[in-house]
Amino acid sequence: MHDIQIFSSTDLIIVSLAVALVIAIIYIIRLKHLYDREKSRRLMPFLTFEFDEFGRGIFLKNEGICAAKDIKVEDLTFSLNYDFKKTLIFKFDVIDMIQPGKKEELVFKIYDKEYVVASEEFDNILGRLSRDSFEVRMTYSNLENIRFSCVLVKEKEKILVKKVSPCRSK
Repeated sequence: MHDIQIFSSTDLIIVSLAVALVIAIIYIIRLKHLYDREKSRRLMPFLTFEFDEFGRGIFLKNEGICAAKDIKVEDLTFSLNYDFKKTLIFKFDVIDMIQPGKKEELVFKIYDKEYVVASEEFDNILGRLSRDSFEVRMTYSNLENIRFSCVLVKEKEKILVKKVSPCRSK
């Protein structure tokens, strides 16, 4: 009988090289995706909360290697328990920009329901806030206008970064 070969040896080499090329392209695409994710992670500002040593001011400090801009701290609800429970709301002004390694004092007003608390009472309230636990949320952008969401938690004497994640684009 006649020996019929469907594929020659050069055809098999070409097919196996094509399969290897497809696998290599898939691997390169995965590596590029990982590289882009790591590159964007390095461009992320890293903000933390800080009280001054006398408990009279609240600061945001940028401990990242990238500037943070358009920083919006969400309203912070804080409860004081004296003989009665009093709920206060801190409303923060937007901060334009914080350079890496720098800190900026937060400008805010404290509200008791719809009334603004007198600034003479700020020291007492900030003293309590610096000792109690709370959680604060904020959003900010890097210089490439990528928005990030951040959750900071104050527990006892430590302020911890609970979560930092890129905001979903709309």
